[in-house]
Amino acid sequence: MIPIPNNAPVWFSQAAKAIDAADAAVPVVYNIKVFPLATLPVASDHWRTKTGFQETGGIAVQATGGITWCLSDGTNWIDMQTGSAVA
Repeated sequence: MIPIPNNAPVWFSQAAKAIDAADAAVPVVYNIKVFPLATLPVASDHWRTKTGFQETGGIAVQATGGITWCLSDGTNWIDMQTGSAVA
């Protein structure tokens, strides 16, 4: 959302609102790879630690109950619905 100062001209307010409305209309699409349970990539390959923060990779796993979203904790893939390691 674009902040609109109290003393902004009318045209600025109209433009800011139009930009905000256009941004809200754009759908967000993520390209997530789906892996069968038997062929999961190595979780440690999708994790790294840098000074001050950690980064994780995400995948979707085709399990018996359907597809589930998982994040790497550096050792395992963690099912985001259950919080359990995927094995």
